[in-house]
Amino acid sequence: MAAPLVLLTLFLLDLCWCCSSSVHVTSVFQWDVMDFNWPSEEKRTKAVLDKSFKPESISPRYAAVFGNRLFLSLSKENGGNPVSLAWLPTRSTSASEPPKLNPFPYWRMHEGPNRSDTIMRATGLEVDRLGRLLWVLDVSYQNSKSKLWIFNLKENDAIHLVHQFGDIFGLNDLVLDETPDDWLAYITYYLSDNLIAFSLKTNQSWLVETQGQRFVAIAISPKNEQIYLSNHGSKELYSIGSGS
Repeated sequence: MAAPLVLLTLFLLDLCWCCSSSVHVTSVFQWDVMDFNWPSEEKRTKAVLDKSFKPESISPRYAAVFGNRLFLSLSKENGGNPVSLAWLPTRSTSASEPPKLNPFPYWRMHEGPNRSDTIMRATGLEVDRLGRLLWVLDVSYQNSKSKLWIFNLKENDAIHLVHQFGDIFGLNDLVLDETPDDWLAYITYYLSDNLIAFSLKTNQSWLVETQGQRFVAIAISPKNEQIYLSNHGSKELYSIGSGS
């Protein structure tokens, strides 16, 4: 499969084509299949034998970058993937081998079913403009509750806050909006005619009506003035003003 970094570079090239005819890109990493840095070879062998790990099943979904780390949410749709949130170094110490995935923040937070302290199914993720907090949407899966994890990247990846959404199904992606005194997250809720908004300052979430529309994908303009929304299989793009 093509490396996520390569896919990201090609996407940016497409956006910049109209501005320059001399853009050059370089392939940084490329994998045939991806693998993890396992605690031991014995654990990897066991996971392969019991089919809880199938290298061909690793499929990156969303990405965020801070410093020398690329954070990835990984699909669990087809099984065979024990981790749904991982990171890669943006530079490799080996000239010949692409780096392996590292579970974020560590293996224990991906082990055991239906635990409140386990990341079950990471989807959308963002790093704030300050490069301080990593926001991770963890959707309901196998009877677990939907959550928003916030990790402090400048404090050894410590958990800064966990917000529980309760019995809400159908969350998918998020964007961050910085206000003068707060950080807001807007989250797509594709089983409802609403978005979900979350305030870091108050640790509260609420519904935002979308006038009969349901959305899966979300993006925000560089100056946080407009939020853009779309749905699967649709050629239409919608926008609304942000709350900042």
